[in-house]
Amino acid sequence: MLSRASKRLLSAQINADVRKKVLKVGSLRVPIVGATRPELVPARGSGPAIQYSSSDVLAHLKWMLQKEILGQDIFLIGVPGSFRSDIVLQYLELCNREYEYLAVTRDTTEADIKQRREIRGGTAHYSDLCAVRAALHGRVLVIDGVEKAERNVLPILNNLLENREMQLEDGRFLMHHGKYDKLSKDYTAAQLHEMGIERVSERFHIIALGLPVPRFTGNSLDPPLRSRFQCRNVQEPTFEATRRMCDYLAPKVPSNSVNDLVSMIYAINSQSDLGIAQVPVDLIPRIMRMWVRALPLLPPHHQRAQ
Repeated sequence: MLSRASKRLLSAQINADVRKKVLKVGSLRVPIVGATRPELVPARGSGPAIQYSSSDVLAHLKWMLQKEILGQDIFLIGVPGSFRSDIVLQYLELCNREYEYLAVTRDTTEADIKQRREIRGGTAHYSDLCAVRAALHGRVLVIDGVEKAERNVLPILNNLLENREMQLEDGRFLMHHGKYDKLSKDYTAAQLHEMGIERVSERFHIIALGLPVPRFTGNSLDPPLRSRFQCRNVQEPTFEATRRMCDYLAPKVPSNSVNDLVSMIYAINSQSDLGIAQVPVDLIPRIMRMWVRALPLLPPHHQRAQ
């Protein structure tokens, strides 16, 4: 089920035919496939910034749909904050796509991506992790923090992006669906399974999130890995969209005070060349909610809307 925020965005810019299971975004028509694991489909709806930046979000959603139709993986780059991840969750919810989440840190190793080894009853057992599950079951793998990936992790991601292949610790081998289908003409599924060959679903898709380096701390992506992605710069919500959001969340807060706060945050963020720390715009909704709760405690002259 779509949240109220998602329905508002749909009714304004996007047409979803539930009976025919088709999602229409402009001239694009994408089939909506039923999920085998509905609990893995986002149902949280969109964040406040998404709701009041519908025109910008529509352009991002349309671009993401185009890339998935072409079978291309996506890299969304932008400033810190939840705006990019909110767009991804909105996209997954509209398309009814299951997803797996991989948070990359400096400590992320090969074992954190592929399989976890456990000892149970004196026997070693391997459990598939997010990247393997997404590849086998045709889910979207969301990789957050690509700029933090160490050099030893990049070849694994590059092979998964380029060839849709991965060698697992338990002896299995993930193979591109095209190559697997060719082998299936000469071998049965049971024989391929016995040989340890697993088919990567054609619906497997990767969406990566990252920060621009060197503006922010991190490792710049190697050209071979960077060339596997279709990149898009996701800028923070505009000043006007943020003001509309503030007016909705805190209608009784003095307008001049809200305008001064938002103007100060955007002014700080515009001075990146001075080395000033970035202020995440997605903090503004939290500030507005705190302001609304604190408003009854303020003196009367601070409560009057201006």
